Amino acid sequence: MTKKLITLLLALTMVFACAVPSFAVTANSIPVVGGDSYYLQGSASSYAVTDAITVHVYINSGTYQNSSSVKYGPIDAVYDVTLTPTQSTTYSVEDVLYAINNSTTNTILFDMSTPDPTGSHQSWLHGVKDTSINSSFWFAASTLYNGSTPYYCGWMFRINGNIPAYIATVNNEEKILGYEIADAYVSDGDVINLYYSNIYNHNFATKSDALVLTGTPTLSDNTYSATFKAMQCQCYKDEGDEDWTLVNWSLLAGNNYEVLIDGVSYGTISTDGTTGCFTVTGLSEGTHTIRIATVSTKVFRVGSTNFPSWKVLKEFGLCTIFECGNGGN
Repeated sequence: MTKKLITLLLALTMVFACAVPSFAVTANSIPVVGGDSYYLQGSASSYAVTDAITVHVYINSGTYQNSSSVKYGPIDAVYDVTLTPTQSTTYSVEDVLYAINNSTTNTILFDMSTPDPTGSHQSWLHGVKDTSINSSFWFAASTLYNGSTPYYCGWMFRINGNIPAYIATVNNEEKILGYEIADAYVSDGDVINLYYSNIYNHNFATKSDALVLTGTPTLSDNTYSATFKAMQCQCYKDEGDEDWTLVNWSLLAGNNYEVLIDGVSYGTISTDGTTGCFTVTGLSEGTHTIRIATVSTKVFRVGSTNFPSWKVLKEFGLCTIFECGNGGN
């Protein structure tokens, strides 16, 4: 892998732009209630490219607070990474992260040198550092506690809102397993979501939210209104199980959430108790982004009941682009 990466990195042209997240879930991955939260990845050869591709990377951490009440984070950054091969090749999530590491202009660095706390994954994003926040502090994988129960927390990822997966036979049983970063391939226009979250127990599972536009926005009194359906899926590991457990999309019905429009708080919305839908109003003509704000829960590091502590992401709102009228054309 090292030789391959050196060869690829010599051929990379990288363009990085930090901005408010503003990308859509692609058409083939728009979630539906009861639908798969993963996609079965094709063969490596089907991802081979000869022309430049651009991949969007969205990085989001929780918040760390030390014994002196000094807070680090959260990290909330977007990079547009353009990769230009000199010949036919494939790019993985790991390749994209190494490309960011080798840029001289970005503030984000990735540590991929250490296996995860469970020891079950060798190709693992161990830590993320934002030098614009702190030049030495890493948001790293760690064993954290909620009460006396340990939870292995660390960095997870989705591509276009879903988990890249494959079918394997484990103990004579066919299972769907998630890929590691070195084996998860990317294509032009893909969105990689990197987020720090719990990976261990169902009750504290990492959750991914999605908002789906239910119909064409409606014009009334010179402003538009748009209705969205809120959904959630989960990915977690239970005690003694080294395999990912993937849970299908379900409604987020009868709940309150903070919604961001174009990166600015729209306020708290309530999803319908039956349909999971809600409506936003007062929108201008043109293209907008919407997402549910990230929610976190506090857990404590080993041997501490107070500090230092992490706030670990429980829910991660995916960005969705929508258009009011013809202003976005």
